[in-house]
Amino acid sequence: MITRLIFALLLLTNGLASQSSFLENNWVGRLELSGESHFMRIQFKDGQTSLQLPYWDGNTRYPLLQVEDKEGLPQFTIKRIVNHLEFQGTAWKEGKLEGKVRRNGLEGRFQLYRILPLASNDWQGYLGDYKTKDGLVFKVWDRFNTLRVHSPLSQEVSRMYPIAENQFWLATGESIRFKRREGEAFEAMQWDWQGQECEASRIVAFTEEKSIVDLPNGDTVGISLFTPPGSGRFPAVLIARGAANLDRSLNYTEAEIFASNGIATLVYDNYGTGETRGDLRTKDFEDKQKLVLQLYTYLQGHPKIQSNQIGLMGGSQGARIAAMAASKGIEPAFLILRAHPMETRKDQQLYAIGAFLRQRNVTEERIVQVLHLWEWYFDLASRQEIDQEYVDAVAKMRSAYPDLMFPAAPRNQAPPFAWPDDIYDATKDYLATIHCPVLSEHGVDDDRVPPNKSIHFLAEGLKQAGNDGLTVIRYPNANHSFTMPGFRIAPGLFMNEVNWMKETLKVP
Repeated sequence: MITRLIFALLLLTNGLASQSSFLENNWVGRLELSGESHFMRIQFKDGQTSLQLPYWDGNTRYPLLQVEDKEGLPQFTIKRIVNHLEFQGTAWKEGKLEGKVRRNGLEGRFQLYRILPLASNDWQGYLGDYKTKDGLVFKVWDRFNTLRVHSPLSQEVSRMYPIAENQFWLATGESIRFKRREGEAFEAMQWDWQGQECEASRIVAFTEEKSIVDLPNGDTVGISLFTPPGSGRFPAVLIARGAANLDRSLNYTEAEIFASNGIATLVYDNYGTGETRGDLRTKDFEDKQKLVLQLYTYLQGHPKIQSNQIGLMGGSQGARIAAMAASKGIEPAFLILRAHPMETRKDQQLYAIGAFLRQRNVTEERIVQVLHLWEWYFDLASRQEIDQEYVDAVAKMRSAYPDLMFPAAPRNQAPPFAWPDDIYDATKDYLATIHCPVLSEHGVDDDRVPPNKSIHFLAEGLKQAGNDGLTVIRYPNANHSFTMPGFRIAPGLFMNEVNWMKETLKVP
């Protein structure tokens, strides 16, 4: 009797220990159910354990319910709005938990890896670029104090989760193990995914050349030119900036990936940031085009750049500026336009405001009223006059509906910035002289620029120019910034651009 009691107590003690060990650790993994595969993360924070499905349910955190221990293996439930998920562990070994997951009578499987602590000063040896025998480059870098990797094989950017010594698991399901440490750095990495594997060796994938370029108007612009290794004469892309008041680091990721794949890339600080002088608020579309044209001329004269293989690229307003600059007789080798507005600035802003209000469940009747005021405001601002009738109309609507978004319009004071000069400027009006190949990219869920309308205007404009070199790529579930739920960059974005540029320029 005593022996049985001791044995029962031991089982209970082991069960409590394993349950506690599971609940007080952070885990990362995937679940597979009904032909779908989803990234999941379990986090222990402030004494609470919750589960996230970032690419499925966004930032929602589900507390673990009905947590029990069954023969030394955890089981638990989460209550989603649509349906519940029941998890039952079946195998637990060396920081890896496998099991079954059930939903409405359907059964699938899951696997979780325990995340190990890793201080930022311990990961310097991982950072850098690694190249496979087939010429594909893995890029590992530090982003917001987390390790990130761009895999050219899954074509995704993923956070790296440490699960064993020098081994990391990615949200895509890929695994990376670093090998051959020499001094402070690892010289190779082993990649595994879905039964495939390869090895990549550390390389110097690019060099960065920083400069300050003087502009004719007395401003200066700070630039970085990323080039592939070697003296070369390389094809190049100039990434045009738009409305974002940020420095050149905004585009470092794609610049380094492009240069690692043979395409030199120039990025620059926008007005009033970094090493660029000037006030962005006083610069209209014409000023921004002149800046791009000046940098294009700079690239043409650079000893490492092939002068007839320079393309322009931009996103959102940067795409507008790139297309406008391309119409000024410079004959770029190509254009890459991300989330490009083709309508007037006024029409694009009205679309964005309407989408913003619909996301907040504002009625269509009210949206029409708000958009009428905004359209009125844009028309007055373009003439540099804000009349009393308009000011009174806005005050009346703001008093009745204080939670809605109305333009700030001080009495008889026109906007002091340059943007009113651009209100009726439409990108589609600049397409008649563009004859180079064009890559058009849009997130399907773009709420700032209407994708289908923009693509239509672009196609029609290029057709009238006799240009049939348009390629269109739509990214499902991606927004205006090409991110998806869970802040995931649209898969394939960077490698699609690399491969299209190489094919367009006939680069091996």
